[in-house]
Amino acid sequence: MLDPRGSPALLSLISAMFFGLSSSLVQKGLEHGDSKTGAMINIGTNALYYWLLAPFLMESAVWHSPAVWLFALVGLFRPFLSVNLSYAGNKRLGATITSTVNAVQPLLSILGAVLVLGEALTVPILLGTLGIIGGVVAFSWQRRGTRRDWPASALLWPLGAATVRSIANVATKSGLNMLPVPFMASLIANTVSFVMSVGQYLIEFRYVRRTMTPRGWWWFFMAGMASGVAVLTVNSALVQGDVVIVVPVNNSAPLFTLLFSWLVFRQERLTFRILLGLLLILPSVIL
Repeated sequence: MLDPRGSPALLSLISAMFFGLSSSLVQKGLEHGDSKTGAMINIGTNALYYWLLAPFLMESAVWHSPAVWLFALVGLFRPFLSVNLSYAGNKRLGATITSTVNAVQPLLSILGAVLVLGEALTVPILLGTLGIIGGVVAFSWQRRGTRRDWPASALLWPLGAATVRSIANVATKSGLNMLPVPFMASLIANTVSFVMSVGQYLIEFRYVRRTMTPRGWWWFFMAGMASGVAVLTVNSALVQGDVVIVVPVNNSAPLFTLLFSWLVFRQERLTFRILLGLLLILPSVIL
């Protein structure tokens, strides 16, 4: 019989797979449109996905819980702000460098979980987290002599995204401790984020040029469907497990991004750095 304590890590790994797929689809979408319109489409698809499920999964009684306000607060930051920062980083730095900087997210989340939620950090969890981060860095390692055509300040985009996600992870877990309904956490946060995203789009409509082809809409719509499943799954993991376990495992998403890019989209080749990343991430997740 399987140990039920293993289910949060398994759910988090499944979520990482869908986040990895979403990232691959976002890269395709950015070839056909701007990042902010793409973010609005992605978040809007998330919200639509959850509201279509609402008649089957939502309970009216849960709206009276104070956790609802906490989930709404999370929606002000994630996915609205984190997606915009991440897309901007991808546009300016590329996916590999953005993924490398984002690798600090588990450490920030663990720090918040230990200080705010009082979660216990064990040696295996710490070693596993460091192994996953090492694997992500290995995926993103660039050859010596690669030309850098971006300012150092551009690193603030992915670093900001990682920080926002870390804060949101701790806040979401706090809300789920009060109201252990992962669907409500996903629905409320994404609805608030979508409203903010549409507001931003309308405010900037006259001043900022937007470009999005029909093909771009399609890629971002598919990315939104994948990330919608990913968010709901990782919130389900947070109901059952601690942040110090769920978030590091979920951070293995770049592994799946590379696998999808290699096997499905034919944009990557199997290289030594990919094999090294696999050798680091897989045993770290198990640990």
